[in-house]
Amino acid sequence: MSKLTSTGLWAVGGFVLLIGAATVKVVDFDSAGWWGAGIGAALGILNLVLGGWITARALRNKDASPLGGLGGGFLARLLVLVVLTLVFQRVDAVNEAAFALVFMMFFFVFVALELVLVERATHRRATC
Repeated sequence: MSKLTSTGLWAVGGFVLLIGAATVKVVDFDSAGWWGAGIGAALGILNLVLGGWITARALRNKDASPLGGLGGGFLARLLVLVVLTLVFQRVDAVNEAAFALVFMMFFFVFVALELVLVERATHRRATC
């Protein structure tokens, strides 16, 4: 693993820890807080699975631009976050802050996954 990737992973880990600390400090874990955190975690895990698969597939395709797929995926995740946060602001049963913060934690974990996948693909292309 390159020094740049290692540094990026440490930075992403720091962001995840900071967001986790903010979540514990800001969110009142009543019923709505747990629902928000649960929905954020479920969508975050779905994002990791589908996004990891799509990113790995895009990086294996030599004809397509992987940067376009990464940028498009970023915008799609951001759109999901904004739309659902706005929807949950109108619903009392789900804490929108819990949802947004937990989803953002998984968002940064996905950034770390993309970092590792891109480095592996670059290393694979350099050795072929």
